[in-house]
This record gives sequence, structure tokens and C-alpha cells, in this order.
Amino acid sequence: MILFVDDNAGSRQAFAKIIRLHGHEVMEAANATEALKILDSFQLELVITDFVMPDGSGFQLIAHIRQKWPNMPILLMSGYTFHRR
Repeated sequence: MILFVDDNAGSRQAFAKIIRLHGHEVMEAANATEALKILDSFQLELVITDFVMPDGSGFQLIAHIRQKWPNMPILLMSGYTFHRR
């Protein structure tokens, strides 16, 4: 089972649908708090998380995950573009 974390409901639902179409079970979380509750309740194989969320960054979520589940595979993503000057 995969956990997909993104505060943007449209993006979260679209990505979850694509993952399901490829035969995987997906749980969805709108923020880091929800994600941690799901992680405590279900056995997951992968976490895909957004980088920027209202209740903390994806890096903060990853830090929490690494403390309790050090071997959990994690994919960090972002819809933001970063420009170098």
C-alpha cells in the first residue's frame, strides 16, 4: 500500500487515481498530521509526499518517518519551480 500526501486535493486525487490504475492500493493524506496517523495505523510500502504543505514541509514529515520507520521508501515531490539567479 502506498501513502500519497499532498495538500492540493486535485493533485492528490489525480495522482492517487493514476497509481490505482497501475494496480496499487493508495491511501491519501492532505497534510503531515494525517500522514503520520495513517502511518501509525497501516503497514505501508512507500510514502510519496509533497514538499510544501501548510503544517510543515515534506522534509519535516520525512524526518518524523525516519525516526519511527527508518527503512520506509520515500519519494519527495513538488509542484513549485525553483529559479537560480
